[in-house]
Amino acid sequence: MALVTAGAYDSAVSHKSMFRDGEFPIIAVTPVSRGVIRPLLLALALIGAVIAIGTNWKFVHRYELIIAVIVGAGPAFVTLTRWWRWRSHKVIVSSERLITLAGISSRRRTSLELSDVYSTTVEQRWWERVLRRGAVFVETEQGSVYLGRVRHPEALARVIDRQRTRRDDVAQQQLDEGDRLSDALSKGLLTDDEYDERWRHLFGPDGPRG
Repeated sequence: MALVTAGAYDSAVSHKSMFRDGEFPIIAVTPVSRGVIRPLLLALALIGAVIAIGTNWKFVHRYELIIAVIVGAGPAFVTLTRWWRWRSHKVIVSSERLITLAGISSRRRTSLELSDVYSTTVEQRWWERVLRRGAVFVETEQGSVYLGRVRHPEALARVIDRQRTRRDDVAQQQLDEGDRLSDALSKGLLTDDEYDERWRHLFGPDGPRG
C-alpha cells in the first residue's frame, strides 16, 4: 500500500514495548512535511547570492566559502530541525489503538482506543485533492481528534474504519457468546467450573464474570 512507508512501519515495529499483549501494528504513517521547504530554499538562495556577488566582488570571492557558510547556517539549521521533527512524527494504527509519536529530544506518545472511535473525517482543500493529501480526524464522544495531514488520507481513514468495525464485530461476537454461556449455565448445561473456564477463555483472565 502506498500509504505506508517501510521506514515508518519499521519504526512502529521497533517500538514493541508500546504494544500490549496480543496487540500488533497494522500500518504506520509519517505525516507530510510542513515548514521544511521554505528555509531550505532560503539557504540555497542566500548561498547562490553569495556566489553571484563573488563573481563581481573580489573580497567576497576571496572569502566566498566562509560567507556562504555564515549566511546559510541559520536557514540550514532551521531546515534540519524541522526535517528531524517531521521524521520523528508517526501515526500508528494498531489492532486496538491509534498511537501518535512525536518529539525529538523528548518523546511524546498519545493513544486512543479504537473502541472510542465512531467515525473518521477527511478534510481537503482543492489543491490537496490534486496532490492526494489531506487532514484526517477521528470522531469520539469527547469530540474530534486531529491525527495529522497525510498522503492518501482516504486510505488511512478506510484502514481505521475497517479495523474499528472489525473490533466491534469481535466484541459483539464475544457478547453473544457470553450470553450463550450464561444461558447454558442457567439451564444446568454447564457447571460453574466449566462456565468460568470458558468465560476466561473468551474474555481473558481479567474479564469480569458474567
